Amino acid sequence: MTDTEALRRFLKEEYGISSELELEKAVMKMPKIKIGVFISKTERSTQNDYEKENIA
Repeated sequence: MTDTEALRRFLKEEYGISSELELEKAVMKMPKIKIGVFISKTERSTQNDYEKENIA
């Protein structure tokens, strides 16, 4: 059994999802995930900072 077949079987047995349309509808009904906590702002170094760090 391929991974795709195993996933389709799992979705059918656990959630009653047997088509791509049913899967899409189920995903659209899922609550949205707030990913803000996973995003961090980084400071970008200026060209001068880069040059200062890499002077031989």
